[in-house]
Amino acid sequence: MSRLYRLLGGIVRQSPPPQHPRTILILKPCCIGDVVMATPLLEAIRRTYPHARILFAVGRWSRGVLADNPAINAFVDVGESANPAKGVKGMWRLVRQLRHEKCDMAFLPDRSPLLGLAVWLARIPHRVGLDSLGRGFAHTVRVPVHPNEEINEASIYLRLASAIGIPTEGIYTHIAIPAPIQAQIEPTLADIPEPYIVINPAGGANPGMVMSSKRWLPRHFARLAEWLHETYGVSIVFVGAETDRPIIDAVIEQLHIPYHDLTGKLSLMEIGAVGKSAWAYIGNDTGLTHMVAATGTKTVMILGPSSPKRYAPYTPNALALWKPIVLPTGGVAEIGQEWDWERDGIGIDEAIRAIAPFLSGGTT
Repeated sequence: MSRLYRLLGGIVRQSPPPQHPRTILILKPCCIGDVVMATPLLEAIRRTYPHARILFAVGRWSRGVLADNPAINAFVDVGESANPAKGVKGMWRLVRQLRHEKCDMAFLPDRSPLLGLAVWLARIPHRVGLDSLGRGFAHTVRVPVHPNEEINEASIYLRLASAIGIPTEGIYTHIAIPAPIQAQIEPTLADIPEPYIVINPAGGANPGMVMSSKRWLPRHFARLAEWLHETYGVSIVFVGAETDRPIIDAVIEQLHIPYHDLTGKLSLMEIGAVGKSAWAYIGNDTGLTHMVAATGTKTVMILGPSSPKRYAPYTPNALALWKPIVLPTGGVAEIGQEWDWERDGIGIDEAIRAIAPFLSGGTT
């Protein structure tokens, strides 16, 4: 395929972007964590082009984290698929959608050659995108990225801005919770003694992929919750989708302390609002953890078969817990069933030793 990419790349002429684009597209279909990681790029673009119309093309699975984002003028609904350009039917549907928007510039914080091809076929004249081993052949500004690079995904996405002279200093992931959503969850929070810590022990599920190996062990979460309650006097709140019920129940069954269970009772953005009001949030390497970290809440992410150098929250108020181990260069999908938390992952005692100084500011 690399030879084909090189041949196609020779057809596409490299060209600088326009100085004053009128309509800008950002194409990032999936998934929640990745979309959150694209928010620094979004902010950098908005700062540089304050008068442009910015469209964000995103899947229904992930759109909720961008609700009421003031940097976005409109959304392009690209459906449920993780890659809407996969297959001939999907490709032409996406091409027609994008042609209709009449954009004059596009940013692609994605390595998929199919998404790049779709934007090219949509006749968007200026296309700034990632180029991993030639897969960015369709872009008019190609930003190199190697599969083995140990760099945070948000930093990689920001390269698209830096490549065309857009400043990126001091920009982190950011999710704004709409005021009506924050007000909506106040009655729920009224029943929870403050301060409280939110825990989501689930995750690892996205369209087309389930990575249960990314979930820390339920008994570890249970012991951690008890330690937090006994050490800091905090309330413990569990959140998640209704589909997370078996995992959360597995944690709750091992608890010997009071807790508050909001599983299946909140929308995506309502979970963000509950997390934003929390003293801290703890979760696996999952979209919810990225989302809550981006609200500014002190966040602990527990990583297993994924590297914190690539996937830790892109915010200064987060702690990534990980036991150093050699991982496949092809990403977490290559781990499969070979991952064993007892052998390969961080243990409960190691986690507590790292979390204690992170929370050393106390509960006030």
